[in-house]
Amino acid sequence: MFDLSFFEFLIVFVVGLIILGPKDFANLFRSAGKWVGKARGMARDFQRAMNDAADDSGLRETASTLNSIAKTASNPAKSGMNALQRSGAKILDPDEANEAQQPKGNEMSPERAKEMAEIRANIAKKAAEDAEALAAKASEAETPAAEEADDKAS
Repeated sequence: MFDLSFFEFLIVFVVGLIILGPKDFANLFRSAGKWVGKARGMARDFQRAMNDAADDSGLRETASTLNSIAKTASNPAKSGMNALQRSGAKILDPDEANEAQQPKGNEMSPERAKEMAEIRANIAKKAAEDAEALAAKASEAETPAAEEADDKAS
């Protein structure tokens, strides 16, 4: 839009110096410098306010998380294998996987371990009951449909 080459700028400078004179031309540059300084100060304050808002909203944390995801996405086979190994460890031995995730030095008390075992047993029992209920519902849903198909066929 405003494309001034060196020679065009030099012509404007010489014409301004001739028209205004050296004394007024210096004052012009001084006042222009003050205006530019104020504009930069306002821009700096705006940038600082935007950075503070980004910090408050957690945008930087999200950006750092996305950057770490992008770094692992550069080698998807490795990140996929790591996830597969972690999930496989949980399936094969959930107690061992949980111990691996816990920091060393924070051993579980025997009472807490007993409570955890009871919770796991209750969860397994509830999951088995839910699976049986779903299987019963599925067999009930298939029975009327099969009877209707037999009725239509005959």
